[in-house]
Amino acid sequence: MYIRMHLRVCWGASNTVLLGMALAGLLQIVLDNTPSGTISVLWQVPQYVLTTMADIFIMVASVEYVYEGRALWPRAGTTAALFATQGLGVLVGALIGMLLPAVGQVVLPALSALALLLNRYALS
Repeated sequence: MYIRMHLRVCWGASNTVLLGMALAGLLQIVLDNTPSGTISVLWQVPQYVLTTMADIFIMVASVEYVYEGRALWPRAGTTAALFATQGLGVLVGALIGMLLPAVGQVVLPALSALALLLNRYALS
């Protein structure tokens, strides 16, 4: 019974993320079809709010599930693992954001050269 409640919270959180992504897709369609500079940046706020709400739902449900009926050391270890994975995800996102322009300058020409080789030798 108790596990079902946590699954419902996580299911609701995943649906919240899906709604946020759908709104982001719709906003991108609108941005692609309107002149530049005519739409406010504030239209991005709902996506961030929905994603943050889903993150909070999942973290609260996970921590609450861990703390119900567990001994002290599994609680501490599992909570540390939850927060470590969340912190690692933020760190990886920040690194990708910083390295993406540099990686794009190296990887895209290499992929173009590979595509040319495939077109010339493998596909002919």
